[in-house]
Formats: sequence, C-alpha cells, structure tokens
Amino acid sequence: MGTAATPKSASPKSASPVQIVLVGGGHAHVEVLRSFAMRPLAGARLTLVTPGPEMIYSGMLPGRIAGHYSHEDCVIDLVALAAGAVLVPHAAIRLDLAEKRLLVAGGGEVRYDILSLDIGIVPKLDALAGADRHAIAVKPIGAFEAKWLELQTRCHLPEGPRRMLVIGGGAAGFELILAIRHALVAEFGRDLAAAARLSFTLISDTPLLGADGKAARRAAEKALEMRRIRLLAGRPAVRIEAGGAVLDDGSFVPADAVFVATQAQLPPWLREAGLRLDAEGFVAVGPSLQTLDEEGVFAVGDCAGMVASPRPKAGVYAVRQGPILAANLRRFVLGEALRPYHPQRRRLMLLGLGEEEAIALWGPFAAKGKWAWRWKQHIDRGWIARYRVGASGAGAGR
Repeated sequence: MGTAATPKSASPKSASPVQIVLVGGGHAHVEVLRSFAMRPLAGARLTLVTPGPEMIYSGMLPGRIAGHYSHEDCVIDLVALAAGAVLVPHAAIRLDLAEKRLLVAGGGEVRYDILSLDIGIVPKLDALAGADRHAIAVKPIGAFEAKWLELQTRCHLPEGPRRMLVIGGGAAGFELILAIRHALVAEFGRDLAAAARLSFTLISDTPLLGADGKAARRAAEKALEMRRIRLLAGRPAVRIEAGGAVLDDGSFVPADAVFVATQAQLPPWLREAGLRLDAEGFVAVGPSLQTLDEEGVFAVGDCAGMVASPRPKAGVYAVRQGPILAANLRRFVLGEALRPYHPQRRRLMLLGLGEEEAIALWGPFAAKGKWAWRWKQHIDRGWIARYRVGASGAGAGR
C-alpha cells in the first residue's frame, strides 16, 4: 500500500455517486474543495465534515497575536469554499472502518466510499501535570485565539496578568512568545508602571528550535536576548501550577499566564479507530497519502505520518500535499494510478519576531530583517487569497 499503483476503485458509472468524505478543514482539504469546485467530478459527491465554519491559517497566527492582522485576514470561509459540497457542521467522534461510516457529534453518521483525514492534532496535555487546568494550549487554534483575546482584555485590569510563560522551544513556541511580547509592550508602552511589570519567559526541554541547526539557534537566541525574553533551554517543565511552572530540578518559574506549545497527538477517536500508526503515534501513510491498511482512506497534514520520508509537523507539507491529494481522490474514483507525494528535503522557514521583522531559515543558513517579514507576508497573504471565494463560487486564485 501507499505506492502509485493502480487502485481498486469505486466506479463513477455505478447508480449512486461515490461518496468522498473530507474530515477536517485543514490546509490540504481547502485545496481539495477548491479543486472540486472548479472542476467537479461526475459520479462523485463531496462531503466536508468540520465543526467550525472557518479555518484559521496557522502561519498567520503569530501575526494575529502580535496585532498585525485582524481575524478576517487570517481565515478561510469553509462554508463558502464548500458551496459545491455537502457540509456537515459537526465534529467527528468515531470512525467505523468495517462499516465505512463516520459518527459525528449530535448522534448523526456519515457514510463514505473514500475518506480523507485532515484534522490536525490536539495538545498532549496529559504529558505535563497540571497543564489541563492551569495552561492555555496553542491548539486547537480557534480556541486559542479566543482565550488569548480574553487574556489580553484582563491584562488591562490593575491586577491583570503581566508575567507570560511559554513552554515549547520549537518554531511555534518561539514565534508565540515574541508575538505576545510585541502585543503587550505595544499596549502598555505609554504606561511605564504597567510596562515595568511585564516579563516574558520561554522554556524548552531541548535546545531552542530543536534540529533546525546552529545558525538558526544562534539567530533565535539573539532575537530573544535583544527583547529581554528569558530563555530556559534544556530545562524541562514537569508541572504547571496556578502561579507558574515547576522545572525538573525543582525550581519554580512564576507566571500569571502559561501557554503550552509542546507535544501533540491524535484526538482519541482517531487514535482508537484501528488505523495503523507510525512510531510517533500519527496515522501512517505511504507516498500516495493512503493509509497503509485501508486503501480507501487517506490522511494528510499534522495527523498523518509519512513513513517512507518522515518530516517534522509543519504547515508547508500539508499545503504541498493538497494538490496531490486532490488529484489522487479523482484518480482513485476513476481507477487510475495514484501520484506519489515527495516532500522537499529542505523547507524554508520564516519566523516572525513580533514586530515587522523575521528570521529566514534555509538548511544551515539563517538571516534576519524586515525583508524576511515582507517575504513572509507575501507568502501568507497570497495563500489565503487563493481560497477567497469569488463571485463564481470557486477560490479566487486560479
């Protein structure tokens, strides 16, 4: 399985249409919706199962937190994009592979011939004691945005939160602490007494930015130092309490708000569905993006693990999986050979620094400047614009 071999198909010549069910409105699925809206497939019926009416683009979330973007700047209207498909506005809660049915919240079910999973991942809060009660998880993004806005409002109270702590030294945690700092410094810049009480700390159980290289680490560490953000690298947090975090050496880091951007996992319903998982606990897929033991089930984005070419969790891979997935869903229906997805060996990383500046990372190279921020903006805004629905009902970018 997982090769580009000709699949067994559900022929569109049958009396009833082939039911293609997309679970989740992720980066790859928006491309499938766009593709099928522009070029419908005769004999196939597309259904989108998603609990929310929009997708917040993860690449623009730090800019949203920093105050550079409005909510509308960062979202794709899934209802509009799925205008040519059946929309099921509920969360999936169980997958029955034997009966080819998906159970959703509220008691309904959706039958499928072909299933595609692009649901992202959920925080692994059980790995950090107290996180479920005393921390704000970065994912799911929609819930995080709402919690951030509420916290930002409380910051204006006389005894509001001032000490910010982010746990997670990957790209997400790094960008988040910088975005939070920029937002709060901008808000309290004229209130010297309030600004003096602000503090920012980033905790990482590994070297900053993990395996992204020494040049990336040096550039990131310098960016934190210049902005007086305290970095505790190689100092794992083992417990979160109401007033901060306890580290593995017993020391305590005080904080009024703790954000968790660390390990994530599949939601329980998918973890327990019976699909083969990779070594990291994600749905194992081959080059065709099919699961290894159910050829009519595809998985993409963060919820999937590419067993032949493992890659870190990053939106760029899901974005590039989109066109391959759209093509392979068509080909599977038609009984044609599937296309393989080849993830790039190196990925461009553009990490926002809070203000309108960014670090550009490419392999062993790192550079910083306003030009990198403008480049990031160009890429992010361009991607969002591709899925803005025009008068014709398909994505604007064609």
